[in-house]
Amino acid sequence: MTAVLSITIPTWNRDSELDGLLACIHDQTTSDPDLAAAIDVLVSDNGSDDSTPDVVARWQAKGPFTLHSVRHPANRGPIPNINHCLQHAPGRHYILLGDDDRFAPGSLRAIVDYLRAHPDAPVVLVQHDLSRHIYNFAQGTSATISLEEMARRYFWYVGNAGNFVVRSDLSARAITSVPPNHPWTCWPQTEVICLAAIFSSQPLPIHCTGIIAQDGSRHGLNTRGTAYYIWETGYLALLRTALNAEPVTGPLIRRDAVRFLNRPGILIRHWFRMLLCLGSTDTDREVADLRSATSRSRRYADSATWLPIHTAFLIAHLPRLLTRLLHPVLSLFGNRKGRAASATTTGTGRTLTAEDCEP
Repeated sequence: MTAVLSITIPTWNRDSELDGLLACIHDQTTSDPDLAAAIDVLVSDNGSDDSTPDVVARWQAKGPFTLHSVRHPANRGPIPNINHCLQHAPGRHYILLGDDDRFAPGSLRAIVDYLRAHPDAPVVLVQHDLSRHIYNFAQGTSATISLEEMARRYFWYVGNAGNFVVRSDLSARAITSVPPNHPWTCWPQTEVICLAAIFSSQPLPIHCTGIIAQDGSRHGLNTRGTAYYIWETGYLALLRTALNAEPVTGPLIRRDAVRFLNRPGILIRHWFRMLLCLGSTDTDREVADLRSATSRSRRYADSATWLPIHTAFLIAHLPRLLTRLLHPVLSLFGNRKGRAASATTTGTGRTLTAEDCEP
């Protein structure tokens, strides 16, 4: 029987994090046989050389949910590993999680119940408990909106590691519809939901729900933010996503997405955090990555994106001595404004690099 929901998990060399996520799924299914039967899990192991295969084997034996596993012979990079999950999810719908993510209590039951009530939903937006204010939908409520409205109102939140459920057949079609050399960004799942929404032929393909799907208490623990990471994930990759999808989605989606990305509050936050990183923890290699990325990003500049792209370029090319001198002032300003000035650098894990993200 096809599962209602597949939980897809791309992973590489984070056995303890994967073990924690599978334990979280176990905790929500072990006393609920119906829920355990309604879900399955797909782990896509990117050639780990730690004990990830042992973790997978142990949970396959323990259950109570079905666990599928694919082990790639070598690390193919994060984007191909994510795309494998997006293309091969065995359930009717899937949700993509990082191995360090955790479901909020009761969220699996709420998601499965919603999908049973809406089996043809192309895309279902669920919420992160740190961003529950974004969609403004109370628990137990929902609404359907167009792809254009999603781009206009939620594009940055959906694109930047957003939480959503996607119909697997539409996702697989989206992956196979692009050429082998397609310039995927570090958020391929965002482009996939745009294509899936179009391929569904439904006028209102985006379901917005009040379901709190993810526990945000661990947010940022395993990602060390850098100025490059902020620029790439917060703006450039999302801009490229809108441009990549434009041949299928049309120019209105790109226009609305760019308008959202260009909101002054979002841009100022990006630039502020970039300066903090450049003035404190960024290494010379990470600064070089940022300078290279902002230089190449000027190819995407048009009348709508010229200012943010060139401002990022100027920030990236400031002398390091100047950014270090600015850092105490910016940190003090951030603290007075109630911002977590060090939030971009507190994670202890690896960060994205140009090797991961560049087309």
